[in-house]
Amino acid sequence: GSYMVDVVNGTPQASSSSASGIGLEVGTAGETAVFEVQVRDQRQSEVQSIMASGTVIQFIDEVQRIQVATSVGDTFQLQFRGQQTTPLEVGLSTLDDLVDALQELATIGKVDV
Repeated sequence: GSYMVDVVNGTPQASSSSASGIGLEVGTAGETAVFEVQVRDQRQSEVQSIMASGTVIQFIDEVQRIQVATSVGDTFQLQFRGQQTTPLEVGLSTLDDLVDALQELATIGKVDV
């Protein structure tokens, strides 16, 4: 005769499971990111390993509007993700000066004004 055995795993245990791989840290929009997930159940003796990959989605450009409420001749600076622009002078700095100052920041990509 024959018989069938059903094996049922225990509940996954988050505290003893892990995920690793460069795909969890960085990615380029439109390219595949790869990482590994190791899941252990409550017994923790058996490791189930899954290699996963997926395409990083395109970034959506963020739009921010500012209004500078200060007097002509005063200066201001903009800050984004810890980096600050060079001083810009109200009434003297041009739109091109603003674009140049923003594009000098490593935390900002292409600037459209």
